[in-house]
Amino acid sequence: MSKIDAHSGLPHDAIASWRQANLFVDFALLEVDLDKLALQNVANGPVATTALVVAVASLLKDIVPAEGQLSHVGAGRFQLVVVGQSAAALAMAETIRQAIEAAYSQGRITAPITTCVALAFSSEVANLVELRKLVQQRTHAAKVQGRNRVVTV
Repeated sequence: MSKIDAHSGLPHDAIASWRQANLFVDFALLEVDLDKLALQNVANGPVATTALVVAVASLLKDIVPAEGQLSHVGAGRFQLVVVGQSAAALAMAETIRQAIEAAYSQGRITAPITTCVALAFSSEVANLVELRKLVQQRTHAAKVQGRNRVVTV
């Protein structure tokens, strides 16, 4: 059982236990990374930054189905799984990116923030540790390429 984050209400790592129960299932690991969160913290303070993360977590809970194993893995980082084909994972990633972008214009998120969503597929590596490293490398690549994008390679 994974610990629950006190602010977002999400587990820190629901994915590891899900993977143990689903060893032979192909899936994509998606990482949602809120860009420039440290700048938000400096500009608006930690309470406002926490409120921003909580608002994004709430938005993600509305979008991600329960089987997605949505987890809050770091300050502005969330991970989830999408079982099956890469097309479904790409669609979910773009849906998340667009929803966060729209939430700001609609006032649901009160600070301008961009999001990088990276994908890595279980078929690309041997285990969950390597999969997480790969998705983090792709998150970094998205930031280098200009932020507010979905990256798969």
